[in-house]
Amino acid sequence: MATKPKIETKDETLVSDDPVSHPHHYTAGNIECIDFIDSCGYGLDFCLANAIKYLTRCKLKGTTVQDIRKAIWYASHAADKLESGEYTIGSK
Repeated sequence: MATKPKIETKDETLVSDDPVSHPHHYTAGNIECIDFIDSCGYGLDFCLANAIKYLTRCKLKGTTVQDIRKAIWYASHAADKLESGEYTIGSK
């Protein structure tokens, strides 16, 4: 199995570059966008909207499988957060 390339962030923490779960351009700062959005209380709607976005355009960019995996990641993230109680129905 190939090793994933490492990307150096601003705080010099090395992060694996995973184009689906943690793309290098999402982990280049001190906090990922999803973590910020979660902290503002908009995570559930953001995840659901992104899953829809990736599924509706997956055949248009030549990255169909990757976009389906991204949609699954957002749906799974939302489901995990709902199960843990971090997201609630009716929250922002």
